Amino acid sequence: MTEAQKQEILTLKSKGNSYRRIAVLLSLPENTVKSFLRREHKQSDKSGICRNCNKKLELIPKHRAKTFCSDNCRITYWRKMKKGRDINENISRAI
Repeated sequence: MTEAQKQEILTLKSKGNSYRRIAVLLSLPENTVKSFLRREHKQSDKSGICRNCNKKLELIPKHRAKTFCSDNCRITYWRKMKKGRDINENISRAI
């Protein structure tokens, strides 16, 4: 896949086209389009922002991307997630 095709895929997807339509327009297999967009999305997730406090993170080249700025943020985030999950479980049990 050429760089031009990659850019075209991103452009078409941002305009709301489906995987199948993009594949037909560019004469590529549908799974190739899906795989490329999935990989591209994973790369964009490494934006360097703390998941808890939205503080900019210092990314070290050739290291795994950080997701939290500190242990305190990590613990706080997961406690919030657990609390939200417990509430949803209680609601589903009541129904």
